[in-house]
Amino acid sequence: MNWLIRMYNQNRKIIFIVIIAIILIILLIQGVNYLSTRQLEENNREQEEIAMEPDEVYDKNVSALYGENAAPTNNAENYNNTLDTFLTYCLNGDTTNAYNLLSDVCKEELYPSQQVFENQYYDSIFGQNKMYNYQYWAGKTYQVTISDDILKTGGTGFKTVDYYTLVEENDNTYKLNVNGFIGKTNIDSTESDEGVDITVESLSQYNNYAIYDIKVKNNTDKTILLDSQARANSIYAVNHTGDEAVNLRAYTEDLNIEKLIVSPNAEKKLRIKFNVNYSSTIDINTIVFSNVVMNYDDYRNNSENYTNNVIRISVE
Repeated sequence: MNWLIRMYNQNRKIIFIVIIAIILIILLIQGVNYLSTRQLEENNREQEEIAMEPDEVYDKNVSALYGENAAPTNNAENYNNTLDTFLTYCLNGDTTNAYNLLSDVCKEELYPSQQVFENQYYDSIFGQNKMYNYQYWAGKTYQVTISDDILKTGGTGFKTVDYYTLVEENDNTYKLNVNGFIGKTNIDSTESDEGVDITVESLSQYNNYAIYDIKVKNNTDKTILLDSQARANSIYAVNHTGDEAVNLRAYTEDLNIEKLIVSPNAEKKLRIKFNVNYSSTIDINTIVFSNVVMNYDDYRNNSENYTNNVIRISVE
């Protein structure tokens, strides 16, 4: 016992320093934990305010694309009601009523049945604990955000951004085009060159691209090739903005030689995607095939000296 008292007396100063250091460390840890808890509570409060009061974040009737000077038409209330109804159906898992709110042209273009709609669209976007917001974009199109309800999931808030377009159908009722599909326009414009007729039948406009339905009729006794693919960007759309003309390329990655060949006295239909974003400043008036081979057999035998044709089709 004496040795313990003697050791204490000899090391009293060091023991006090160690005790004080331990107390300071404990206080420091408690302080850090307190600050972290306050910060977490503050973050949760901010997230709750955003989730519960989305209208304070932005005005959904002011264009996200063009700013405050652009606004929807006088039908904004009808548009908003249609959007809210469709999105509520989706959040509640009512895919039957949601599908019934798709426009006829959207069903024809993308979802010919409710099952296709569910498999290719609904299942990949909607599910439990989702929430939505939307904001006017342009024309009759709204930017729609579907995201995780982080107050319920506790996750990171994964979200999907889509573009919905309102379509007026019978009896002044409104339906929706979804998945970035803006609408479809019939064109039916034909250009002929040396016995080959190229008809641009229609345009399917999406938010980030455009698809032209094209019919090619070969009235000759020779095999033709719509594009030799000897150079890039030889199929393109011409956009006129003021006095300036800009070529917007076709996405030809999926157009192999077999798809571009048209046999003698035969007809072929193609769907060609172009780099044409949806915007009021876009004015496409011409589709150009600048590298057409009018005699594929001759071309294969002597491609270096072969002169290709250029065919321009007006789409105004």
